[in-house]
Amino acid sequence: IYAKEAGSKGINKGTITMEKINAIGMYGKDVASLESSTGSNITMKKTGSVGMYGVVSASATVPPFTVTNAGTIELEEGGSAGIYLVNKSTATDIIGNLSASNTGTIKLKSGEGSIGIYAPKATISDVRTVTMENDVEKSIAAYISDGGKITNASTANINLGTSGSNIAYYVKNAGTSIEGANVGTVKGYGVGVYLEGTKANPTATPAVPASQATLGANAPELKFNNGTTDGNGIIGLYLKGDTDISAYTKTITVGNTVGTNSAIGIYSDAQGVSGTPYVIKANIKTGTKAVGIFSAKGTDKSYIKYEGTQMNLGEGSTGFYVNGGTELASPTINLNGGLVAYVTENSTFKGGTATINLT
Repeated sequence: IYAKEAGSKGINKGTITMEKINAIGMYGKDVASLESSTGSNITMKKTGSVGMYGVVSASATVPPFTVTNAGTIELEEGGSAGIYLVNKSTATDIIGNLSASNTGTIKLKSGEGSIGIYAPKATISDVRTVTMENDVEKSIAAYISDGGKITNASTANINLGTSGSNIAYYVKNAGTSIEGANVGTVKGYGVGVYLEGTKANPTATPAVPASQATLGANAPELKFNNGTTDGNGIIGLYLKGDTDISAYTKTITVGNTVGTNSAIGIYSDAQGVSGTPYVIKANIKTGTKAVGIFSAKGTDKSYIKYEGTQMNLGEGSTGFYVNGGTELASPTINLNGGLVAYVTENSTFKGGTATINLT
């Protein structure tokens, strides 16, 4: 289905099946809406394909363009997307000019590198149900960047499968936000929220400016044992590049480590520098054999100051895996047979005035 011209609507009430690579089920540019109705189906058989593709051009003078899936979109191979948005709008409310709503189901069925909803510079009003089969790898349920936003994550129902390499929410660069009371239901093994900012690179051609990704005070509670889920094998928050979560004071909750699928409250990749530590104020709760805050191994060391008030650790868990340096303010750490900190070679740990309760 191809829709064009202002005011037009593209509507699917039946079945669309695309057999070839790089295919598109529904395409709309500068129109009012694309809709795949309740009971409808869009199946993309091959790689590089998109179920519903929405574009707002730089010259567009259109009302807000909404791409809505109320049916089922199936991606049978990797490198594909269920809903894919491109926003080149130059209007004042760029983000409000293009939005995606998934009140149906998007299924990622095999391969790697697929995305349920891809929405840079746009709004996702509903993530709802996105499922990944167990052999799906390196894929994302919902991707937002460059000022985009998810307005209500709490209605999401995401299954990451069991590969351990998938991500529920990928949030990138400055002004991008995830909203709602909580992150909805996230099952399977992988990363809950992957927060990435772009570090400045003035020597590149062209120069790359910094774009800091933040998790603000009003972001959802990152509670991954929400509803019927246990949070096992989940990394609650993964930090990469230029980020700031110092305003976030809610509790991050994950479950148990399962085999090689680690449960980690916060995974820090090269955050902070010696002398200017990265501030974390979130409280953390884990299940068994988990880690509260894990600093990535190798040369990408992190320097962290933990100013949270409480860390509740399940049996056999570790509060801090230190690679670089970690300093505590005055948290209460409830420990059940595990470690407060595991400190790697040439790293430092300062306990501050922490209170440690042992059971």
